[in-house]
Amino acid sequence: MNKKQKMKKKILIVIVLSLLFNNKVSSQITFKNNNETKNNLKKYLWSRIQSTQDYTDKNGKIDPFITVIDDSKNGYLKVSGEYPPCGCPISETVAAFKDIKGNYTLLEKETKACNWKHQLSSNKALVAIFPENFGITTFIPTLKDTFTEQALFYLEVEIPRFGTEIKTRVKLIPYGMTIKSENLLIYKFSEEEKNAHLKELKKLKKLFLKLSNEAIEQIYQNNCKNLSKNDLKILKQYKLKNKDNSIKNLQIELIKLRKIYNLYSNIHYKSITLDWNKTTAKFYIKEKQNTKKTITFFQFLRSDILKYWEAMC
Repeated sequence: MNKKQKMKKKILIVIVLSLLFNNKVSSQITFKNNNETKNNLKKYLWSRIQSTQDYTDKNGKIDPFITVIDDSKNGYLKVSGEYPPCGCPISETVAAFKDIKGNYTLLEKETKACNWKHQLSSNKALVAIFPENFGITTFIPTLKDTFTEQALFYLEVEIPRFGTEIKTRVKLIPYGMTIKSENLLIYKFSEEEKNAHLKELKKLKKLFLKLSNEAIEQIYQNNCKNLSKNDLKILKQYKLKNKDNSIKNLQIELIKLRKIYNLYSNIHYKSITLDWNKTTAKFYIKEKQNTKKTITFFQFLRSDILKYWEAMC
């Protein structure tokens, strides 16, 4: 290859890379070449942050415990930090996606650990921007009966700073928070919406950590005649509220948890990647990953997968 051919090849590579980068960025957000458009987008993104007043002092300045990633030129804004004195993590992220007509679709996520808040929202109805029939059966294709009066899962989304792909996962709503819903999978919940069915969740958690697998299975099966002395001692130490029916109450909780475990165990896709289609102004399914590890019921009870509702501060 002569010098002239090498130069042509280099120019071609640069052009291809430039086209790929510009397409990736323009799918999320594009600008006219003037500061006014950039400033307007910056204001638009900040206006979507739900709790701006929580992040600023009386003079309107950002508090020192807050970190801001303001990449408005790429249609991205993230505000995060920890509130003193408890150090409760908070985070709000918003990204703008542009369609072929020049209209913006925003995707926003807000989390606050102290009140167990998780909220996914948009300037449009989420059902209108997600793939058709996107829901719990997308992650559990074998699920036939979706009837429920209580939500068990919420959608966790990673909003990108660069590009347009978003990773979605289903996670369990903390046990002890009874969120009334006709959908097993929801997009938002918080402590204010809870209906805690058990006030002694700390005891319940300790019982599952200390009891033997055999004891848990025997209590679940309502066959407690052969409980070991050590397990009986543990049950006595961590009696639930109604002491006369403590074991019965524990069995009731185990039955509920077993149903949740069965649903969780049937999740076929660990994560699903969505990408933005600027022509349809909707996300579409780009990739499905089915690498979820199988765990036993006893492992499930003691794992970080199963969160228990408790006061955070």
